[in-house]
Amino acid sequence: MPTFLERWRNDEDGTLKKRTYKILANFIILMGLFVSFGILFPTAIAVVLNVIWITLFAGVITFLTLGVLVVMGMKKEVGEVLDIFLEGSLTVLDAIEFLKRLWEKFKALVREFLVFAAPIFAYVLAFIIYIILLTFYKNIGKTYDVTIITILLTIILVVFVGILNRPKKTSGIWKREWIINFITRFHRGFTDGLEVVLFMFFLTMDSSKLFFLPDNLNHELKAQIGTYNLMYRGINLSDATKITVSIIIATVSLEILRMIIKLIAMAKLHYSDLIEEEKLTTFVRLKHVRIKDSIKMAFYESKEGLTRFITYNTVLLIVFLFFPRLKLLTLVVASITGFILDLLIRGRLTIKQNTDLLSRLMAKAFGI
Repeated sequence: MPTFLERWRNDEDGTLKKRTYKILANFIILMGLFVSFGILFPTAIAVVLNVIWITLFAGVITFLTLGVLVVMGMKKEVGEVLDIFLEGSLTVLDAIEFLKRLWEKFKALVREFLVFAAPIFAYVLAFIIYIILLTFYKNIGKTYDVTIITILLTIILVVFVGILNRPKKTSGIWKREWIINFITRFHRGFTDGLEVVLFMFFLTMDSSKLFFLPDNLNHELKAQIGTYNLMYRGINLSDATKITVSIIIATVSLEILRMIIKLIAMAKLHYSDLIEEEKLTTFVRLKHVRIKDSIKMAFYESKEGLTRFITYNTVLLIVFLFFPRLKLLTLVVASITGFILDLLIRGRLTIKQNTDLLSRLMAKAFGI
């Protein structure tokens, strides 16, 4: 049988070295933890050291006692004692093996639970973010005009959600399937939860009757640009009607422009696909025919999304008209931010169907 040194020299694939280094690393980590706990919890470590010392002392006494008995001619009796120790050791090994299987089963159950509960963790985190945002916003509103902070928060939140929703390739960082499933479910749940948070925040930010907030935060807000009071309802036509209508026109125009750019991007993608297809066949379209076919394909592919887009923005505008104009301002800021994101993250332009939660709910509510 080869010795350890011979096996070390012949270890061409490095398996033995890796195993040895792993054992040494675990030993160093264990010693580091032991020293750290000794500094942080000296009393507990002292108890552990005493238990280890007593166990070793008992082992030494037992060993010496058995040696004395052999010297005294009780070799047979000592052999029987060793047999008992052997059976006891095997029982301990069985118990350790059982505990290992139990631990593996427990880890499997924990993994299953984490994957199952990932969306719940995401929703809880999204709700905590909502409370923090609302509390921060209301505290600012105690003393200051909230126009600037509303614009900044709108930009930050829209950018954050846009980054979360950006198209991305499957990452190969995580090797374990349960981790990938957990991250996927958590990401989807957190994105949905954050979209609801975004909607609820803008819906409730000016309310002074939120039961879950303390009385000192349920106060009226002040938001004004020059003489244009943003706390009047959008349907209030008694003053600055032209500004309100201009905000609505700007919002709708930007959203239409975003949709047109997305259609152009989809058409360009189809145009490239048609060229690739024609290389494999003898059939070649004229350039203007190819352009027309690409536009038609992009339009029919995006037709359902276009319907949802029109419905969603129409409903949102009508609803927000019954609230303070500050919400209409957030809509136009969100549209500008979304437009800039579309230009910076080109992958957003070729998403074939909206997968955000509000679009899905709108589609289900109106049967579109």
